[in-house]
Amino acid sequence: MMQSNSGEDGILGTALFRCFTHYPKQSRFALLLEMLWSLKLADIADSAPSLADASSPISVDRHRLYEDAIAMLIGTSFIALGITLYSHAMLMTGSTAGIALLIHYATGTGFGLLYFLINLPFYYFAVRRMGWAFTIRTFAAVALLSGFTRLMPLSVDFKSINPLFAALMGGTLMGMGVLALFRHRSGVGGVNILALYLQDAYGIRAGWFQLGLDVLIMLASLFFIPWENMVLSLVGAVAMNVIIAINHKPGRYIGIS
Repeated sequence: MMQSNSGEDGILGTALFRCFTHYPKQSRFALLLEMLWSLKLADIADSAPSLADASSPISVDRHRLYEDAIAMLIGTSFIALGITLYSHAMLMTGSTAGIALLIHYATGTGFGLLYFLINLPFYYFAVRRMGWAFTIRTFAAVALLSGFTRLMPLSVDFKSINPLFAALMGGTLMGMGVLALFRHRSGVGGVNILALYLQDAYGIRAGWFQLGLDVLIMLASLFFIPWENMVLSLVGAVAMNVIIAINHKPGRYIGIS
């Protein structure tokens, strides 16, 4: 039961005294009920949140620099491991990574170097549309990813790998890695920059837009890999983009960098 302060006790005592001394017996019960109901309404009003509190804006927790750095390391390492699974199983992915894989399969040139070079033209678009901060973070992510893909085969040796497992696990790892970068205002270059811009400017889901472009790249991969591998690559693309589409909706995550 709530306790009243001394001022409220004095007012209540005075009201009770007047009720029993100035009013007839027939009216006392009704007056007591009215006083108790008034006190109950006052308690509810005091304990309920105000309309101002309900309509006050939600505070945004800005990412710290070390949080951005950790997310970038985790995200790029996840993507690098996914690409390593793909390359060992002769699978394909989309965006600039898919173009780099196509050239890698055709020429044998290292994926990391190809990926870094292919992304260079997109930084101009990133500066114009997304700003310098995003571009610098994306450049760092691309550089890390290029380095990790060169180091990953030295740390992990796949003598035998099931292509379906490589597609599902590789796609999931890449989706989680891209999601970590997206939430810290970064990307992995290329088409992902365009996907982020369209989501920020027009509300187009980054995951679904990326999925459409990935399908086109997969069709082009038929010139370099067997059609069975292309089908499995589509399965991996769906896994990756579903992860992004489900978890990267506008307004769901309000942390900013």
